[in-house]
Amino acid sequence: MFKTVLLITTYNSPQALRCVFDSVMSQTMMPDEVVIADDGSADSTKEVIDAFRRCYGGTVRHVWHADEGFRKTVILNKAVAATKADYIMEVDGDIILDPHFVADQVANASQGVFVCGMRAYLPENVTSAMLAGDMSLFAGVRTPGLGRRICARRIPWLSPLFRSRHSRSTRQCMGSHMAYWRSDFIRVNGYDEDIIGWGTEDREFARRLLNAGVRRRTLRFAAIEYHLWHKVNSNPIDTERNNRIFREAVESGRVWADNGVDKYL
Repeated sequence: MFKTVLLITTYNSPQALRCVFDSVMSQTMMPDEVVIADDGSADSTKEVIDAFRRCYGGTVRHVWHADEGFRKTVILNKAVAATKADYIMEVDGDIILDPHFVADQVANASQGVFVCGMRAYLPENVTSAMLAGDMSLFAGVRTPGLGRRICARRIPWLSPLFRSRHSRSTRQCMGSHMAYWRSDFIRVNGYDEDIIGWGTEDREFARRLLNAGVRRRTLRFAAIEYHLWHKVNSNPIDTERNNRIFREAVESGRVWADNGVDKYL
């Protein structure tokens, strides 16, 4: 059996991360390891991670670097370098996991394949209550005001019918819901650290996996996620530069990221 790791990205959102950890503790199948890729959070985040480590009982790694702006690609590469697990399930630190999330990911793992999943969106009022410790409004697929409710329906027998959707595209590929083999990650040299700031790092990584011949599986009606509400902040300068790097990967068929994970291995 292959070893699994749940890779969680975070930055200065300890209340959200606590909610994520609560959902991890409710899993029907636990990952072999949990790694937190921390893009420079303050000590309050470490305190939440330490509390989770004490109750989790398994291997928990906190990979941190100093806050020098949005460097998600860098901390993800460092986090993957820190684990030896075979299969990586990547989510963001504002994602609530359905209890069957890990089990569904394991059931859909296949050699030579990476997975892109979907997510439902929690409304602002429910998110605010959850961050304050009040879970009374959260009811899974029945949560009032839930956005993209169809993405919260777990119907495992229906899921295989959607596996080949967008099979050669990076459409709807999000780092908040991806899974891939560590060996394939190393094969394309991980995330491109020339991508700085918000946007396209996940699609560019997925594009290079496709360029390398790794097949995409779209996961719907399984491995359900709920995204906590938050404002979206982006820098248009970063977005344009990052989009340019993504377009180059599409047009050139490039597989290898020159500025990637190899420096940490």
